Amino acid sequence: ASNGQISSPFTIAFSATTYLAAAHDGEPEQPGNYFYHRTGANAAILLLNHDGGNGLRTTVVQLSFSSLTGGTFTFESGGGNSGRGIFTVQ
Repeated sequence: ASNGQISSPFTIAFSATTYLAAAHDGEPEQPGNYFYHRTGANAAILLLNHDGGNGLRTTVVQLSFSSLTGGTFTFESGGGNSGRGIFTVQ
């Protein structure tokens, strides 16, 4: 969500080393690679790397698990966007 706008829910599908963010809020589908690391019993960091033609950008996502299947997150992108929300794991 940029400029204080709230994004609609969307899906990010992960494979062993890559991800695909579904098109949402007027943005096209976004592929890239990622790094995931547990930083505590209920916390993790997720780095999403994407090259949209303007050079590599990394979005840093801090995950806080409230259960085995979800929790809350905050993010800051290389493009200057930031925000927070909830996530679920399927």
